[in-house]
Amino acid sequence: MGYFIEKEFLVVFVIPLYLIVLGITIFKKKKKGEKIDFFREIVKFGFGLYIIALIGVTLFPIRIGYGRQAITMINMGINYIPFKSIIYDIRQIGIGSFSVRFQIKLLIMNVLGNFILLIPIGFLTPILWKKVNSLKDIVIVGFLVSLSIELLQLLENFLSIGFFRVVDVDDLILNVLGAVFGYMAYQVAKLVVTKYKIKRFI
Repeated sequence: MGYFIEKEFLVVFVIPLYLIVLGITIFKKKKKGEKIDFFREIVKFGFGLYIIALIGVTLFPIRIGYGRQAITMINMGINYIPFKSIIYDIRQIGIGSFSVRFQIKLLIMNVLGNFILLIPIGFLTPILWKKVNSLKDIVIVGFLVSLSIELLQLLENFLSIGFFRVVDVDDLILNVLGAVFGYMAYQVAKLVVTKYKIKRFI
């Protein structure tokens, strides 16, 4: 028998460590006489918490000491045809022992969940990194982040250290669309704060 490293590990150990590192960084800047941009530090803090939460949602729990899965099962867990899994889920509504309402709810949660997942990437990245200031940049960043998640999930499947997850191109598409939506929301927020001359955001 093995055991699981749950998401709570991130809360108990990783977040406190992150706070310590962030505090030390700010203290060193202050000691050197550097000006502390508290708005930027707050955004960095929120972004860091988001990344930790993203890791928890997509990669945890981690299994230790359990047997390996068959390679055939890993191959079955890969979808590289766009929208194939979404169309399949739609066609499955009304089939099987689950209620239609439950199946529709599950489909919506899956689609919306993957769409929402990277919205903070599109919104916060342009604030923290001024060079990432175009739609093309956000698409690239969103794609790379989503691809990294899918590849790590595939690695977890191969090593049998995580719950079996389907590595799906549909997730990647929805993630990137979410990042684009986040960037659009950032642009709207930027217009609003520019209009009302809230320069700290800009």
